[in-house]
Amino acid sequence: RDELKAELQKQSTNFQARHRESITKSQRELEAQVENLQGEHQTKLKHLQQQQIHQHEMEIDDLKQDHQRQMLQAIQEHKDQQQADLQYHKQKAADQHRMEIEEQEQRIQELER
Repeated sequence: RDELKAELQKQSTNFQARHRESITKSQRELEAQVENLQGEHQTKLKHLQQQQIHQHEMEIDDLKQDHQRQMLQAIQEHKDQQQADLQYHKQKAADQHRMEIEEQEQRIQELER
């Protein structure tokens, strides 16, 4: 009976030891999985951040190009307006000069009569 009791005690101790080892092994595996998931999460997060940064840089470049186009267009429109104004004043001065010459020619013709 004592032998049986000793054998049961031995089996119980072995079972408890194996059970503790199994629990410890499972805990280590779970911790490793958590670490892997955290690492994957960090990698994905960094990748998403890089994508966002790249997207923002592209948007900034587009805005700069749009602004540059608008500035060049405004400069061209201003030049065109200046050219039109200059053309108008040249034509006005030429018309005025022609009218003065015609008036002087009329006076000369009247004086010659």
